[in-house]
Amino acid sequence: MRKTESIFFYLQQYKIRLMKIIWKLGFLTLLIALLSVTSCKNDFDVNGPLTEKLAVYGLVNYNDSAHYLKIYKTFITEDNVLVAAQNMDNYMMYDSIEVLLICYDETHGTSSYHYFDTTSIVPKDSGTFSNPSDPYKQVLYVNYDVLKPLDSCALQIKNKYTGKLMAESGCRFVYPSTYGNALDSADPFRVNTNYVTVANNSGVLLSSSTLQLKAPATNAYRYEAYYYFYYWEKENASDVDSTLMGPVKINIGTASTSGSSSQVNIQWNPTSFFTTLLSRLSSLSSTSEVIRRTGPIYLYIWAAGEDYSSYISNNSQVSLSIIEERPTITNITNGIGLFSSRYCFVKRDMKLSQMSVQALITNSTYSALHFKN
Repeated sequence: MRKTESIFFYLQQYKIRLMKIIWKLGFLTLLIALLSVTSCKNDFDVNGPLTEKLAVYGLVNYNDSAHYLKIYKTFITEDNVLVAAQNMDNYMMYDSIEVLLICYDETHGTSSYHYFDTTSIVPKDSGTFSNPSDPYKQVLYVNYDVLKPLDSCALQIKNKYTGKLMAESGCRFVYPSTYGNALDSADPFRVNTNYVTVANNSGVLLSSSTLQLKAPATNAYRYEAYYYFYYWEKENASDVDSTLMGPVKINIGTASTSGSSSQVNIQWNPTSFFTTLLSRLSSLSSTSEVIRRTGPIYLYIWAAGEDYSSYISNNSQVSLSIIEERPTITNITNGIGLFSSRYCFVKRDMKLSQMSVQALITNSTYSALHFKN
């Protein structure tokens, strides 16, 4: 009896141990299954089915004669992306969308409506996304209306056939602070000088200077300024006619503001004016008979809206006049991209100050440029 009980006892112990092993194996199997499911949820399916999302890029400058928007579809596809991109249906919207810009005058409670159409006027570079000959197969949309510098504008992109709102955005216009009078038309930023001074009365080059904007633009959060320098050139002293050459672009600098500054100061190093000429113009031999004289100087000032300013800061951009195609920030609802405002002022027929002209002529560092009185 005791032997039977002993055998039964050992069988019970073995059964208990076996059940523990089976339970552990079952738990491990469940754990592996759960980890597999979790891993699948976190993985990005690169080769998933084709999906679409609108990409929108545009900068509104109220005093432009034409206003352009780039609108196309982004997609993920199971096929080779480059092959899929050759099918325009994958990224072109054609004429299936209605693009509307609504401008608001917040003071008087009025608004105006401006519709965009497809265009092929602006050619694109050659490649996969080259400009098709059919204007309806184009990613560029244009509007030729005269826009008033009202307070703000809203962009709406709808499906033309269903009326569904596909994407939208908005911004505040950048424009001269006291827009509308003769003084603004002549000099909306009230630039502090009509001359470019890079040397003092003794002919010594200045190490620092300030370009003052005494009436900054409304809704501007960043400024960039540069000069375009032109010069006259003729082959020798006996030539009657001179040829206007240039321009040579000379960077002044940038400045960031809160959007409501009473004055903006852009600091720059005037020495860069001459050093840029030295690097950009061909140096002539001492025996050359070419004669150059200083010509007019144009001042360009760009002012950027808040979202555009943020984009530039995040992308370390150099120029406000160029828009990149893949911003790291987006202000497009239900899409990606950038929609903002900018404004450009050009002050023409500025001159290099007389002492600066003399420094350019007499300073031995720049003698190879052959500037004369």
